[in-house]
Amino acid sequence: MNDNHKYKLSETGFQHFKELVSKAGGVSITHAEKDFLRQGLAARAAAVGAPTLEDYYRLIITDIHREDELRRLLSQLSVNDTGFFRNQSQFNVLQAYIIPELARRKKEEHRVLRFWCAGCSTGQEPYSVAMSVLDSLPNPARWKFEILATDLSEQALEYARQGWYPKNSLAGVDREHREKYFRHSDGGFQIEARARRLVTFIQHNLVNDPLPIEIFGTCDVVFCRNVIIYFTHSTASFVIEHFFDILNPGGYLFLGHSETLWKLSAKYALVEMGNAFIYRKPLPTSLTGRRFIPDRRLSEEGLPSGVSSDRHVSGSDRRAGENSLV
Repeated sequence: MNDNHKYKLSETGFQHFKELVSKAGGVSITHAEKDFLRQGLAARAAAVGAPTLEDYYRLIITDIHREDELRRLLSQLSVNDTGFFRNQSQFNVLQAYIIPELARRKKEEHRVLRFWCAGCSTGQEPYSVAMSVLDSLPNPARWKFEILATDLSEQALEYARQGWYPKNSLAGVDREHREKYFRHSDGGFQIEARARRLVTFIQHNLVNDPLPIEIFGTCDVVFCRNVIIYFTHSTASFVIEHFFDILNPGGYLFLGHSETLWKLSAKYALVEMGNAFIYRKPLPTSLTGRRFIPDRRLSEEGLPSGVSSDRHVSGSDRRAGENSLV
């Protein structure tokens, strides 16, 4: 391991790098995270041979290969915290409600279902989606499934493409799914090919790269969990609007349990399903039996910090509820 303690981050340097990563990746770094930032910068500075962080800053804004290095830096600052079937209630909803609903609406159309897992980290989430899709339809062979999995970190994506995980990574996988979709390999577990082949992994920056619509098309479900909490408000709003553009009418957006579209977008409907609340791009008419409600927190939980009163939405049930760096 490199000795990175020699790299010092001044207050001026902190402000420069904070602005840089915000513009490049929408990443919001607080002063409390200064040492986290310093460690990430130090690792990259050491890797490229920059003697100081000031030298590294000059390199990253002037070098001919600066865009490649900036991607590596953003990848270094990514938080790759994930797991199979994380937030199980959302996957229960995906299997019990959403996939069957999408299948019913598409049965007279072309049989294609597309999912986008944005900020997929090391792949557990898109593979969980793949298993859920295979579990949910009685005749999956009659359908074309496409799961696009994107992340800033090429290192995380390379790990994900292998589809191999140590035993302790399968804590959220029940026995039935282990036996059905995994096989023992090299002291760990390998994802079976029928689930792996549904997922395509590519590097993508949610903030600065164009929507993958030209290579992937519009999609039915977007997973972007525990990602926008790292963004500035304006960047989060920008990304959420992009998701709206790529979703088909009636498509769904999954956010992390601590994330909300409060004051980010009013375009989505908040749908209560089972034990979860999911965002939905509205259809021209609502589906019978679904409750569409505006986004706000449960009244007993209070309003978000700094908000003294709720927005008024006439004639609506005013509740909200539950909701995984790029």
